[in-house]
Amino acid sequence: MHTPFDPRNVSDKDRYDLAMKVGSKSQADSQFAMLLQRQIEDGVPPEIAAKFLRSNLAYYAAYFDDQTREYVERLYQCEHPVFGAIAVYGPPSTEEAFELGINRGRRKGPQTLAEMRAARL
Repeated sequence: MHTPFDPRNVSDKDRYDLAMKVGSKSQADSQFAMLLQRQIEDGVPPEIAAKFLRSNLAYYAAYFDDQTREYVERLYQCEHPVFGAIAVYGPPSTEEAFELGINRGRRKGPQTLAEMRAARL
């Protein structure tokens, strides 16, 4: 028996994976609208849903290579909530990413890449 496709049954991971692979700005806009609608349906207030979604897209993109992260941040007009925009700060080093993870877990020290690099000047 064939079950009709229902986009509500697609996992967030699958949706975000698709968002990483779009080929154009118009596809990104369509994908963003679909993801935004899903956020609102899941109970995220509309006034914060777009900001929440952009933060999540940028966060997820950091699990990919730097080129993908830059592409996603540009297409979706977003930046990583901890590392900032790759176009501004570049990618974090392994040591910076690790130290930020420790700091955020302990809630001590610099909490973003920008804060960490400014503190080292």
